Amino acid sequence: MSIKVTTNKKALIYSGIVNIVWDEDPSMVFDVEGLPVKLELKILPENANVNTEVVVDASEKNVLITHRLKSPNAKKIDESGIMIPLELAQRASGQMIYMTWYIVTKQVSEGGFVSVITYSFYEDADE
Repeated sequence: MSIKVTTNKKALIYSGIVNIVWDEDPSMVFDVEGLPVKLELKILPENANVNTEVVVDASEKNVLITHRLKSPNAKKIDESGIMIPLELAQRASGQMIYMTWYIVTKQVSEGGFVSVITYSFYEDADE
């Protein structure tokens, strides 16, 4: 069975959920049609004036997305994400590829944090 989802002039390409354990490198790498896209998670400084910060560093060879999350105390990291599709890359055809994600982080009984990340990739929908 094939199900096509279109919303806001964008067609869903792929969607998934992954868990990331906060260790030395709380990050994940997507292979988007041969383009490595790394999403890395970090904690904002305690004195930060914002609740979240997303920085995108892109080139023709890779994309690095650094998402800094607010941690109001040592036992909590606030939920955060990019809910409106972010332009990620452009195909040779000119069609754009977009990404969204949402992060929920919990402290686990073994100690430390685990983030559950729901992510989706979209492309321009055929009119």
